[in-house]
Amino acid sequence: MNLKVRYQTKGVQVLAEHEQKEEKPFTKRCRLCALVSSGGHLYRSGAGAEIDSADCVLRMNTAPVTGYSSDVGLRTDIRIIGHVNLPRGLVKRSSLRNEILSNSTTRTRYVVVPWLNKEKVNMKTNKIVKLARQYKRKYPKVDFVFLTTKKYSQSEARYKNETGYSRAAMRTKFSTGFVSMVFALDICDEVLVYGISRDDFCKKNPKAKVPYHYYEPKKRSECFFVKKSEMNYKSGHKFLTEHAMYARWSTVHNITFRYPSWNGSEASGRVGSYYLKKYKNTLEKTLKSKKG
Repeated sequence: MNLKVRYQTKGVQVLAEHEQKEEKPFTKRCRLCALVSSGGHLYRSGAGAEIDSADCVLRMNTAPVTGYSSDVGLRTDIRIIGHVNLPRGLVKRSSLRNEILSNSTTRTRYVVVPWLNKEKVNMKTNKIVKLARQYKRKYPKVDFVFLTTKKYSQSEARYKNETGYSRAAMRTKFSTGFVSMVFALDICDEVLVYGISRDDFCKKNPKAKVPYHYYEPKKRSECFFVKKSEMNYKSGHKFLTEHAMYARWSTVHNITFRYPSWNGSEASGRVGSYYLKKYKNTLEKTLKSKKG
């Protein structure tokens, strides 16, 4: 299995203001990237200055920086917002819309929109695309970038290649973290990942009270939510399985994990996290019962 495959930036388009205009290819490259998650490990981390010193700062979804700059920094070059989160974050919350698209200190240069599940997308009529064009006209200093359905299919193939099961069979959809990691590998020579823990962090630290989001320190904990989501056999993100993939990728790509700091273990063959093994057993029993 070739872990070192890169998708490059084919299948990544900069959206035009109007549907009559031709979309342009996305060609940006960065030497050192800070890929900043919304993970609770960043709460009170003091990592802000370090993050802002990177050549390019990539952030996930609409996690705020205002009020949290000492931990997560202020700069943003690229916001990677899953397609379902674009209207949730930018339409419903004007403060986030101002921070991400308007404020000269905090706004991003690009909003990258990946598809988190398989969809037939008409770039002229799709509601998410039309919303992005509307924002592009209103906020001309920000470009909206869409990953094509072909790009999504590449991620599907990679997921199945490494887990042994398709995304559909596992009844999941990609997290924004997963597509952000893949995107960062496309455009960055080196990636510093902030706020993402090992897949076995909660198993080794069962009493940990790390919040799920750094900006919601008193709400649900990371360990409670990710385990609950991972072990939901009918739906939900498979965060821990994805984290196990990141560990493997870090053995062949220039990826470093910060806050928390950890090293990817030597990986060979398919992903075999503790939770995925249990998940596979359940899937296999279900498949056998259907055949019977």
